Amino acid sequence: MLRDGAARAAHWSSHRAFVVAAVGATLGLGNAWRFPGLVAEHGGLAFVAVYLVALALLGLPLLLAELVLARRVQDLRKSAELDVADRIELFVEP
Repeated sequence: MLRDGAARAAHWSSHRAFVVAAVGATLGLGNAWRFPGLVAEHGGLAFVAVYLVALALLGLPLLLAELVLARRVQDLRKSAELDVADRIELFVEP
């Protein structure tokens, strides 16, 4: 807990660290282990092409939507906290 009682927001150390974490969360360890076997089993380059297209069309928009939603909710939460604090001040005498 901080001295003033306020919680600090977490920040990524760099843009690269964020990208690596996002890619790792998106792909997951299971896909990293299964992917070479699936490529060999289902035709090599054709499978990789379909996989990358599906990832681009589905994965990236969902990742971006999640990031936008998280930022929006965080902004709304801060706004709600300020609104509640203002309303409490009306009832509490200084």
